[in-house]
Amino acid sequence: MISRALLLLGLLATPLAQASQNYLLIVAGRGGTDEYREQFRAASLRLYQAAIDAGLDPGNIALLSAIELPDDAPPRQNADKATLLKALRDIDARAQPGDRVFVVLIGHGNPRADGAAFNLPGPDITASEFATVLDSLGDRLVVIVNTASASGPFVRALSAPGRIVITATSSGREYHAT
Repeated sequence: MISRALLLLGLLATPLAQASQNYLLIVAGRGGTDEYREQFRAASLRLYQAAIDAGLDPGNIALLSAIELPDDAPPRQNADKATLLKALRDIDARAQPGDRVFVVLIGHGNPRADGAAFNLPGPDITASEFATVLDSLGDRLVVIVNTASASGPFVRALSAPGRIVITATSSGREYHAT
């Protein structure tokens, strides 16, 4: 799952250097079990390091994690809904037209009557709520990678001109771990 996100960053490394600014938001959601917490922790830290290695400015990378990280890990904020929405608003305030925004969701998801949600501590964020905040990013290229189960409905909810949406599943009924 995360290898797709790493591949995406690797494939875009050259164009990234040419853009005005690039922003990366990594969100490691609830793990549920020790095994998943460790997988999500490792994946988020690998992705953070891959972004640094690809030349992204560390000041333009936000790491939100519901999982405790080691003491030597990059700075992180809690991965709750309010912090996630604030991180996207902060990117919107800093990013200029022509900048690129990458959002990678690492965790679990679940189907909902109105689509799907990404699991966070406290209230989850639904695909439609996510779409609303992404609309504020306007004409910036936005790449969203949702590695969660039941992530398929995010494609329809988040699709818009100037957006690339990649999900781990094709429907909300695929709710087992990806």
